[in-house]
Amino acid sequence: MNAPASTSARKDGVVYLTLEGDSGTLAVAPEDADPNETYLHELFIGREGSIERIDHGPLVSPYGDLSHVTLSSLSDALKFNRCCQGSPERIYVEKSDGPINHDLLNLDDVHLEVDDSQVSAIVTQLHPSQPELSEAEYAESLGGVMERYGCRVAGVRYLTSDGTTFDGLGFDYSGLGLDPEVEAREAAENAEIIRNMVHNVEVSLITDTDARATKLIDAGRALAAYLEAQKGGSLTAGTIVDLLRGGHTKLLLGHKESAFLDVKSQKYNVGVSGQPGDQQKIELAQDVARFANGNQDAVLVLGYEEGKSGQDTVIKCIKEIKLEGFDPATYLNILDARVVPAVTGLTVDSVETSPGKGIIYIFVPAQPPEMQPYLVHGVVAEGKVEGAFFSIVQRRGEGSITITASQIHGYLVAGKAFLQGK
Repeated sequence: MNAPASTSARKDGVVYLTLEGDSGTLAVAPEDADPNETYLHELFIGREGSIERIDHGPLVSPYGDLSHVTLSSLSDALKFNRCCQGSPERIYVEKSDGPINHDLLNLDDVHLEVDDSQVSAIVTQLHPSQPELSEAEYAESLGGVMERYGCRVAGVRYLTSDGTTFDGLGFDYSGLGLDPEVEAREAAENAEIIRNMVHNVEVSLITDTDARATKLIDAGRALAAYLEAQKGGSLTAGTIVDLLRGGHTKLLLGHKESAFLDVKSQKYNVGVSGQPGDQQKIELAQDVARFANGNQDAVLVLGYEEGKSGQDTVIKCIKEIKLEGFDPATYLNILDARVVPAVTGLTVDSVETSPGKGIIYIFVPAQPPEMQPYLVHGVVAEGKVEGAFFSIVQRRGEGSITITASQIHGYLVAGKAFLQGK
């Protein structure tokens, strides 16, 4: 059997199959392959790399090699009859680049599945019990998150810890001649057992066929991080920081500001001399003190812009900040000098999202109630900096409020009474 002569030169990004022909093992492009022939399971990615089968098991490819492959090319290559073929065909991702070491695999949590109709990225997460949402509701809840990565949720399945469906665990008590009350009780108990079992939530993601395979993998990684962050319910300041550190900056898009989350589109120009610089320092101190006067962990993120989504104001887009000249120590020194008492456990850091640009975050842990209120040296009144004054501010929902004179008086009276032993 002879392969077409046009396959002698492999093109970048195309997935080739191998064929035992009259002249030896040849690489065959999907468009040149004969669907009536059986092809070997070795796959090549143009001149960039390969997709290897591990011990007659799954296919594995380095992440870097998959960055060259379009989903359509991958799908076309796996449509042909090959030995050891499964359906759907799984492709696991080796995290490290370079040749695959079969004895030292470091596989990604996200893998690809290819069937006759599409290529999907599969993300799984174990839940200690059945999620409150139905499979359809769960899929719908993730739709907006994945749209930001140019992907769609194709479906969600609830599986047992060993990967099988729960369908076979249910029992139909009808037709057994049981008393209706007994039948209802037995059915309820069976359903309760299933609800309390570990559920493996499997999410399938798809995107346009002309996209690169790594687009699906990157979206799957982001979704895995998002699901992990939401294990305890909704996002918190701590889980937001974890997502940012992991580079998943798009996952904040669409969220509203709250009592523990505030975003700004620019950094504080604390290096400017004179009154403009002092104003920026006071603004930085007030923004942090607002959270310190609250009752929960909070995070201030610089590098996002808000916008309207219907009637709501949400985090609309990332507005990268130039990180040149940004020094976390400078921010911390200003806060220590401006906020009284000093806020403990502050974290100031940045995440680079493109060369020289990124976002900055300030994490403010919940402070001891007995140390509140936190005061800020200096106020800006009618455009002027009044260094001899102090201000006290609090965060409430998406906005801020000032503490009134009567509240301050109450704090002073309570403190005097405590010192006098009353």
